[in-house]
Amino acid sequence: MSNRWTRDVQGALTVQVLCQFLRIWNILREVVLIDSQADRFVWRWSPDGRYTASSTYRAFFNGSTSLPGAKELWCTKAPPKVKFFFWTALHRRLWTAERRKRHGLQDNDDCALCGQASESVEHLLLGCVFTREVWTILLNPVGLAALVPSGDEPLPEWWLAQRAKVDLRCRPTFDCFMLLLCWGIWKERNKRTFNAQNSTVIMVTQEIAAEAEDWVQAGFSCISLLTPFWSRELVTE
Repeated sequence: MSNRWTRDVQGALTVQVLCQFLRIWNILREVVLIDSQADRFVWRWSPDGRYTASSTYRAFFNGSTSLPGAKELWCTKAPPKVKFFFWTALHRRLWTAERRKRHGLQDNDDCALCGQASESVEHLLLGCVFTREVWTILLNPVGLAALVPSGDEPLPEWWLAQRAKVDLRCRPTFDCFMLLLCWGIWKERNKRTFNAQNSTVIMVTQEIAAEAEDWVQAGFSCISLLTPFWSRELVTE
């Protein structure tokens, strides 16, 4: 090649350009051209070297890691804003007190519901004593008290492990319930944080049960399997 390609290098020789130039030079040092063979394009992202739109799409995700629970969340029947909220929770990107303190936005990270621990995503939605009472009250009437979280466990792994214990036909209902309860807890947390309004455990469970009825009316009928149990148990509280 006699390095004739270097004659085409034009423009300002900044540090970045020089680094790229040296990198390309190092790569091309190992290239040997055969005069008897015609040049051809080889697409590295497909087995046969041919370009396809599907292989390009897969290349966008090369080296990425999958998020546990993402596929299950995609199939869960719930309002879009709630699914987005839970997607953020799976990524641990909710603006909890723990995250706000870490970014210097506030001085303490006490849980808004119990005040006994740092308000992380896992603590707020699973480990908080207030939250676990809500879980217990809503799961007891349907005979699923064994699924009540026991501590600050990683949210995606806990969800996948618990749904595996549920009958296959009931998993869509459990998934919808999971998002509904976490959404209710998040709203209560925000009311306490921003509006200085505190509700009791019973009030929160009643609000969640009422919202479940709204979801059914909006077309998310899988949660309707649970609402009759809650209406009998919670209305009398």
